[in-house]
Amino acid sequence: MPVQQRANRRWPIAAMFLTLVGMLVSACSAPGLGDASQAASLNGYSVSMAQYVAETRLVDAVDRVNDPTTLTWQHPAGRHALAAAQQSVLNLLLTNQVLLHHTTIKPADLKKQEDAKLAQLFSQVPPQYKPLTDQGLLTPETYRPFVEQQILETAYTKTLPINTARILILTTKTKTQADGLLNSCRTAQTGPRWR
Repeated sequence: MPVQQRANRRWPIAAMFLTLVGMLVSACSAPGLGDASQAASLNGYSVSMAQYVAETRLVDAVDRVNDPTTLTWQHPAGRHALAAAQQSVLNLLLTNQVLLHHTTIKPADLKKQEDAKLAQLFSQVPPQYKPLTDQGLLTPETYRPFVEQQILETAYTKTLPINTARILILTTKTKTQADGLLNSCRTAQTGPRWR
């Protein structure tokens, strides 16, 4: 009887051990930069896994440079920071594709503007980001989506209609005077609209 009880106790422990090993293997086997599959797709706009991984590594590395206390992905705080980096990258890449669809800027013109902006930025990389450029994490190509977002947002906002209104603010010393002014404006047929 004691042997049977010991055997029954081993099954849950073995199952937990196998589950932990599976989680560790899946965490360590992240997709590589050569992966051509899709990381996300939204309304016909897709993000490649290779670009998603490259940008996530960049954002995560920059976060670690700016906040050295951020733990690695093996700790809960580090996993949370990595998940935030992944989400921001997906938002960035999908937003860029949607913005590009809704702007009149030509891809060739967009690339010229990006190249000029990237050349300017990488001619003066701050010292704290030099290790990232040395590791190949911070390159013009990995930083291109961020520059692209700035250019596309500027181009898109120029196409938005902007409604303006002329507002006149009158101040009075008493509420009675304010009510009198409001009543006189309400009775006037050609005056502005008052609330």
